Amino acid sequence: MADLIVEVIGWIGMILILLAYLLITIKKLDSQSRTYHGMNLFGSILVGINAFVNRAYPSTASNVLWVIVAIYGLIQGLKLFKK
Repeated sequence: MADLIVEVIGWIGMILILLAYLLITIKKLDSQSRTYHGMNLFGSILVGINAFVNRAYPSTASNVLWVIVAIYGLIQGLKLFKK
């Protein structure tokens, strides 16, 4: 059962990341939006969990970096919002 949960977590994360990219591509989201960076943040956390549990360490590392980029984007977005 735990294996199924980890797989579902990974699939949900992948869908969030790809959906964020699709919405940017079709101009339904702005690249500076909190929604875009939030989708990337949560998606990469979920994919990272799946990768870590499955011992796919290069994918885990890339998702940790993806989380850092998403957090940076959220912080930058907050700074722009305050102006």
